[in-house]
Amino acid sequence: MRGAIVTVVACILAATHANAVEVASDVRTAVAGINTRAPAIEAEVSKTIGTPQSEADFASYADSRNKILRFLSEIRREAARIRTISDRLSPEKLQLEQDIKALAITAGIETTNDENQPLSMTAFEAKVDEKWKETQAELKTAQEELTKISPEPSFRDRVNVQNLSDEDRRKLFEDRQSIRLKMMEARSKLRSVGSTLGEIRRIREAIERLKVVESGVLSFGSELSSLESNDLKFNALLNQLDDRIFNFLLIEKNDNRYAFYSTLVFGIAVVIVIGSFFFVAYKSESVRVSIFANDSGLQFVTLFSLVIAIILFGVLKILGGKELAALLGGLSGYILGRGGITRQSTTPAPAVASPPAGG
Repeated sequence: MRGAIVTVVACILAATHANAVEVASDVRTAVAGINTRAPAIEAEVSKTIGTPQSEADFASYADSRNKILRFLSEIRREAARIRTISDRLSPEKLQLEQDIKALAITAGIETTNDENQPLSMTAFEAKVDEKWKETQAELKTAQEELTKISPEPSFRDRVNVQNLSDEDRRKLFEDRQSIRLKMMEARSKLRSVGSTLGEIRRIREAIERLKVVESGVLSFGSELSSLESNDLKFNALLNQLDDRIFNFLLIEKNDNRYAFYSTLVFGIAVVIVIGSFFFVAYKSESVRVSIFANDSGLQFVTLFSLVIAIILFGVLKILGGKELAALLGGLSGYILGRGGITRQSTTPAPAVASPPAGG
C-alpha cells in the first residue's frame, strides 16, 4: 500500500516537475532576450538625456520614459516568474527529500552518520549503490535456492501409498510438507528482495529528480542577478529622465511667470504713460494746443503703444529674434525719418539780397 502511494506521489511530482522545467526554459529564453535588448535601449535613452529646450525634446523625453517603463515592467514580470517557480518547486524539493528518507528507512538504508547527522548526498548515494549491489546478490541467491528445491512429487509418480507402511507414509508426508515450506520461504524471500529492489530503484529516481530540481530548475542565480542589475540601471535612467522633465516643466513655469509679470508691468506702464499724457494736455491749454495742433501727440501715443506691443510679442515668444529685429529696425527708421523731415520743415529759408537802387 505504501509503495503504491509513493508511486502515485512520484508521478504527480514528475508531472509538476516537467511543467516547471518547461516554464523555466521559457523564463530563461525571455531573460536572454532582455539581456540582448538592454544595451540598445540604454544607448537610445542615454542619447536623449540632456536639458530639454523645446516641445520636441520634451516629447522625446516622454517617449523614452514610456519605453523604460515598459522595459522595467517586462524585467519585473520575469523576475516575478522566477520567484514563482522557486516557490512552486520548493515544496517538491521538500517532498522528494521526505520520500527518499521514507523509502531509505523501508529499504534498510542508513540516512545518518555515526554522529546522527544527515549524510551528504554523495555519501547517501554511495550507500544506495552498495545496498543495490547487496540486494541484487540476494536476489540471485534466492533464485538459485528456489531452483534447487525439488518440486513436490505427484501421487502417480509414487508407489501405491496403500502398500506403504505407516512409517513410510509419515515420512512421505513430512517430506512433502518440508518441500512446500521451503518453496514458500524461498518465494517469500524472492518477493521481499524484489520489493526492496523496487524501493531502491524509486530512491534512485527520486535522487535524480532532486538533483535536477536543485541544480537545474532552481539555479536562477545568474538570470535573477542580471534582471536585478538591469532593474537598477534603468531605474537610474528613469530618475534622470524625471529630473530633466521636472526641470523642463520648472523652466516653462518660470517663463510663464516672467511673461505674466512682464505683461502686467508693461500694461500698467502703458496706462500710466497715456493717462499722464492726457492729464498734462487737459491741465495746460498751451500744451494741449501745441500737441493737437499737428500729429505729434497721436504719433507719440501710437509709437509708444507699438514699442510696448513689440516688446510683449518678444516676451511671450510670439515673435522670434529676427522678426523683432526687423520690426524695431523699421520703427527706428520711421522715427528717425520723421525727425529729419520735421527739422527740414522748421528751418527758416535764407534771405534773398535785394538789388541795389538805381540799377
